[in-house]
Amino acid sequence: MHIKELPLNLTADFTMPNDNSDYISFGSEYWFRDLLALRLGYAGSNDEGKGLRFGVGLKLREFLFDYAYGSFGDFGATHRIELSMKWGEKVHQLNREQRAILKEARRAGQQGDFIQEILAINELLEQDPANDRILKTMIGAHERMLRNELKESGRGKR
Repeated sequence: MHIKELPLNLTADFTMPNDNSDYISFGSEYWFRDLLALRLGYAGSNDEGKGLRFGVGLKLREFLFDYAYGSFGDFGATHRIELSMKWGEKVHQLNREQRAILKEARRAGQQGDFIQEILAINELLEQDPANDRILKTMIGAHERMLRNELKESGRGKR
């Protein structure tokens, strides 16, 4: 969950393994200026050991460096290091209200009500003008409306 507008993430897991006893784990992550993450968590009893875990993350452009420290069963204290790279477009996620608007727009388009479809998609674009996926949906709606108009005008000439 994301607490209001704070860059704080909280997680909790309840695990029921087939070959071991149930356990709970939880953690938190706080991002400073979308650059540095501090992480703290607790792992309940499991095959990998239990106890506190902590870590840090560093984000530089498309690179993400992660470090974690915690116990790992018979191995004792462990250090985990990860380097990852992200590429490609960032996918914009729609919230529940926006998904409902998009669903209604698609329904209108399927029924041939292209004006209503375009108006609904335009509402989404006003909320998030940088969403390329919604922009492509808008272009598709305009193209379908144009094809429909051309098809109907061709019938009228016969």
